[in-house]
Amino acid sequence: MKYFILFVAFSTAALARPRAYTELVPHVITAPDQAESGTCLFVASTGALEILLNQRDGLVDQEQESEHDLSETFLIHQKAWNRNLPTIESAVMKFNHGTTMHATTLPFDPARAWQKPPGFSLLERRPAPSVKVVRLFNSGGLWDTNVLTPADVEKVKQALWKHKSPVLLNYNENRYWHVVNIVGYDDDIEENCHGATKEQCEESRGVFYVRDHWGDGVETRDTDWLRVMGNAAVVVKLAD
Repeated sequence: MKYFILFVAFSTAALARPRAYTELVPHVITAPDQAESGTCLFVASTGALEILLNQRDGLVDQEQESEHDLSETFLIHQKAWNRNLPTIESAVMKFNHGTTMHATTLPFDPARAWQKPPGFSLLERRPAPSVKVVRLFNSGGLWDTNVLTPADVEKVKQALWKHKSPVLLNYNENRYWHVVNIVGYDDDIEENCHGATKEQCEESRGVFYVRDHWGDGVETRDTDWLRVMGNAAVVVKLAD
């Protein structure tokens, strides 16, 4: 009876949303290639605000160095907003100090990203809107896998449709934790399970649209990739 109730609840939730949501995809600015810098948290968090600003202002198909292309390096060196926040929230909440930088003011260089530039405090800043997060799940640690369920996958789809805002996802790939932006889904596209074995992927439940950080724009990944590899996710929204 317990599993029947869970199945009914899962099926009912799926029926309450469209089979695809892609409205955020045109608002994505391709991320820089983070290479081996270990800066994914800051690249993804910066990308979330870029998407929200482009969405707010109706800007689509924007390229790097456009109006809302922001500096990932700025976010690395900006002071913490709250040191007690979960890791996945810690970087994006720094925007609540009220400032950011354009990417041309402080360009991203993966070889020097962790080196605070001389005169950092004197570089030109621009206003940043306040953001808030909606926690979807935080299961285990940053390196954990196989801790999510199909209901968690559905929760991300529901959140994208309901909030119409990007989702930050932490997942484990090849024994390192990594944070990306999820910007949409489509239940009717089939894709190989990214980063997981065929045995781990049970069945296709469509794809997520993902902005990663290798200079490649948006790609699709099987939703079982999230179920198998993911462990924490939050929606990022403008506070106002």
